[in-house]
Amino acid sequence: MLDTEGVERDTFKRAASEFGYSVPEEIYLQVVGRTGKDAQQIFSNALGETFPFDDIRIRWREYVDLHVTTHGVPHKSGLLNLLTLIESRSLPKAVATSTRRVRALRLLERSNLLSRFDAVVAADDVTHGKPDPEIFLTAAQRLNVRPEECIVFEDSAAGIRAAHAAGMLAILVPDLVMPADDVCRLAYRICDSLDDARDLF
Repeated sequence: MLDTEGVERDTFKRAASEFGYSVPEEIYLQVVGRTGKDAQQIFSNALGETFPFDDIRIRWREYVDLHVTTHGVPHKSGLLNLLTLIESRSLPKAVATSTRRVRALRLLERSNLLSRFDAVVAADDVTHGKPDPEIFLTAAQRLNVRPEECIVFEDSAAGIRAAHAAGMLAILVPDLVMPADDVCRLAYRICDSLDDARDLF
């Protein structure tokens, strides 16, 4: 929903470089859509146990917050029209994010989106993050909707795997990178943007 992936990537690389690390793009992309705990494990496996993830993460978040404060939180193209269409059908909707709750709520508030959702499920609301289906199943439960009646819009491989495992229709809207073919096959549809996704309704 929020067009922040590029900012997240660039500020992470900046923070990591200040600690003496140059993280390959292919490693960073593995953590997109994952919880902080999962990201830490991925970086440790790839770069060694001494990789100072917690320290880098603090600096990283400072840079992202500064960018958001200065430039705001941009929406993905087509988001507002899609939300308006869904609301015209009186369909409930939730956010299911790998971001921690306090941060997720702050971003949604700053982007004037929080009031448009019936529920928000964040990383600290579940035990297992994406690609485990728990976060989407929890969102469906809070909306009082059966999983098989849910449509999920996702831009990450972990998110598509989680939605598919939850028994939901997964719509892939790629961001930084197109997921591998095995992930794409799990998607009900692949859309270039949320403008295209609107046509599904």
